Amino acid sequence: MSSRTCAKPGCTSTAAATLTYHYGNRTVWLENLAAESHPMQYDLCGEHADHLRAPMGWTVEDRRIRYPAAVPDALAS
Repeated sequence: MSSRTCAKPGCTSTAAATLTYHYGNRTVWLENLAAESHPMQYDLCGEHADHLRAPMGWTVEDRRIRYPAAVPDALAS
């Protein structure tokens, strides 16, 4: 369990995702919470990550892995 909190002002929820951006490409990436904090990345709680909106003209790439891949029944036996 992480002791890091969401970077959104006023939010005290536990961080669940890491936000990284690239100004030149106008791209924002959301990834699973990074193992360590970094000054060029922002930790967000699940709620704020799920509702993230980038500036007009920017692209958001959500790279988070939310659920493990399902194993077909035929392969499970």
